[in-house]
Amino acid sequence: MTLEHNEEGDSHWHFFEKNPQPMWIYDLETLAILAANAACLYYYGYTRAEFLQLTIADLRPPDQVPRLLEHIKADQNQELSRSGIWWHRKKDGTLIEVLISSHATVFAGKKSRLVLAQDITEPRRTEERLKQSEAILRAIFSNRSQFFILMDGAGYVRSFSQIVAKGIKRLFNHHLQPGDALIQVIPPEHQVMFQANLARVAQGEAFCIEHCFVGQNGQEYWFDFSHNPVYAEDRTFLGVCLSGVSVNKSKQALKALTESEERFRSLVQHSSELITVIDITGKILYESPPGETILGYSCQDRLGKDVFAPVHPQDATRVGNLFQTLL
Repeated sequence: MTLEHNEEGDSHWHFFEKNPQPMWIYDLETLAILAANAACLYYYGYTRAEFLQLTIADLRPPDQVPRLLEHIKADQNQELSRSGIWWHRKKDGTLIEVLISSHATVFAGKKSRLVLAQDITEPRRTEERLKQSEAILRAIFSNRSQFFILMDGAGYVRSFSQIVAKGIKRLFNHHLQPGDALIQVIPPEHQVMFQANLARVAQGEAFCIEHCFVGQNGQEYWFDFSHNPVYAEDRTFLGVCLSGVSVNKSKQALKALTESEERFRSLVQHSSELITVIDITGKILYESPPGETILGYSCQDRLGKDVFAPVHPQDATRVGNLFQTLL
């Protein structure tokens, strides 16, 4: 293809000059830029006179020039070359990523190449951010202690962590799939609460609740659920992120502690022996009912008093020393 800029009405030249993508022509022997269109000058920030003083090596960072020279040598006899992605440098020093393709031509009697550059800097950045977001999301969704379910505004499952699939299979004997209506997965007695929570999130509310499900084996399973609305950049409501953790162990521990305290309280209250609980200063925090019979004082009157007050003066030193050894 031969391209000359001095041919009035030449459709090829018109296409070159008016093309919205940056285009230029360079001399294959000297690499000097022989012509550039308006879009090229706009994108790279040069005047036409400035740009025509450059070589194509000047558009690259110095560390890419050797690769450029090797590429030109390998492709100089190719009619059409798709050179791939390169870093280019604008006049102000900004680096951009461009997708380069070129075509052999003759310009001003010189063997040349016509180059088209497509700026892909922002799409590549978006792609990289998307990859990073996906990596973070994968890491979150692979969390073994916390589960996540993403639903649309109608409660249909869009995505979920594997721990959710295992838990729902164990609890409800259901193989969870994207597109499932979660309300149809959970037992009927929980569906009203589910709908109410979904409505709250749709109104922009974020909240946490504890809830218990009874599994197929009749065992209780407690969870701490967090409900959060999901929005698009323009604040359009997209759906719900339901996350949670099992609190079964803490519930079981609390139940065991409560039962232990109840047994201890029953033992103390029904014991015929005097049992007194004191702090490190010797102040009485609790005293069992037999104290009234043994000491003649009301248990209520003794609260906050010095436990050693009734001790005989002859025994006070010995009892005080014994108490100190217990601290």
